[in-house]
Amino acid sequence: MHRPKIPLTHEEFFRRVFFNKEPFMIRISCLVVLLSGLICVQGAEMLTRSYVIGQIPVFHEQPHGGGGGFGDAFGGEPVVGRGDVSPRRPRADESDLPWARRTANPEFLQQYVTHHLGVEFPEGSWLRYQRAGHVLHMHNTEDNHAFMKFGLISHRLLAYQVALTLRMVRFDDAVIEALERNHPAGIPDRLLVDLWREGEGEVLSSQSLKTINGVNAIIHCVEEFIYPTHMRTTSEKKASGAAENENPEKHPPVYGGHETMQIGAIFNITPTVSADMQTVNLMLLPETTQLKGDNPLHPPELQPMTPIFHSINLTTALVVQSGSTLVAGQSSDLVPGSWIVIFVGAQLVDTKGEPIELPLTPPEANAGEEVRP
Repeated sequence: MHRPKIPLTHEEFFRRVFFNKEPFMIRISCLVVLLSGLICVQGAEMLTRSYVIGQIPVFHEQPHGGGGGFGDAFGGEPVVGRGDVSPRRPRADESDLPWARRTANPEFLQQYVTHHLGVEFPEGSWLRYQRAGHVLHMHNTEDNHAFMKFGLISHRLLAYQVALTLRMVRFDDAVIEALERNHPAGIPDRLLVDLWREGEGEVLSSQSLKTINGVNAIIHCVEEFIYPTHMRTTSEKKASGAAENENPEKHPPVYGGHETMQIGAIFNITPTVSADMQTVNLMLLPETTQLKGDNPLHPPELQPMTPIFHSINLTTALVVQSGSTLVAGQSSDLVPGSWIVIFVGAQLVDTKGEPIELPLTPPEANAGEEVRP
């Protein structure tokens, strides 16, 4: 791993300016370049960012010499070329959890992060730990922020969540049939995804949500349709003098025993992130229900009790690569000449909603080199 580029030192800056081969550059722009260079060196490019960590590493002595030695809550070897000096052992009166207590030693915390994550702290930079919410605040250069985020994600310390999306799309049956004839063993997911991206199909429902690893999440977008389950009719004899063979007078039916049906879409899902954070296991139970109307085969007085619903339900479990979209299921539709395809996508995101791209590539790594958490 190569060290990231750092601003010029004062000596290097003066050498490049005053020994420039073009004299007019020295006379005309020396003062302007000098001032901007000094601002850059003094930390004008430093940024303050916050990192919400998912757990607090415990600093402790390794009794058998394993796991990287004292204080190696992250495990593994130090970052090559950065932070080669091990953090000093805290004194007896210092906290052994430097970022978990108010008595934390900022110097030791910086040395520890440098040793394990490769984050360097040039003049003007700082690192603070906020106990409430377990937040690390760091003021540093862009390069060192890259090392901080990379290291926290690699060691599964950066708090993250799973962004999930589900779409039910209705395609023309002829389009799907043409694809099936070319792929008798099953239409590849990418062809159906590309078909939708190109503007084909009608979206019946589209829902998305975020949840924490392993936590069930449900989103309801429904309205309640209430209908009766039984009916009672009454009739009376007409007044005296009426012919006995005439039908008695009927009253409107009285309905009771009401039932409720949820019309709309329900997205029920539980994600479980794999140990390498590359894939997400999904337990998926989506539902969508539509009201088609009354049953025309029944007499008018019975139709309120016999509404017709159109429902699509799926129960399945599958594995999705983070950042990918798969076809969770497909079926011929009850609507003639149409086909239903259910798409599901998963993406790991940080606490600001920014996607976590995996596999991780360390900052300034050699071409083709990958580091997986």
